[in-house]
Amino acid sequence: MSEKAFAVLLSRLVQVGRIVATLPTGRVVRAGQSVPEILVAISDDSLLRRLSLAPDLAFGEAQMDGTMNFEGDDLRARFP
Repeated sequence: MSEKAFAVLLSRLVQVGRIVATLPTGRVVRAGQSVPEILVAISDDSLLRRLSLAPDLAFGEAQMDGTMNFEGDDLRARFP
């Protein structure tokens, strides 16, 4: 999946808050508005495609294998 297609997908998925994703090439994609803001770094190109096909599974796997890293450890605290 191209980075542009991923950016479009991300903008459709984010309904609350804002996500700022740094992609493997260094490109920064922003989706959503307002707060809370989540910063994420994606380090594997294949993750973009996996997230579009099976987001729940790919999200969990990426966190476990380290191909997606969030700033801070407590995502739940950012969403009251």
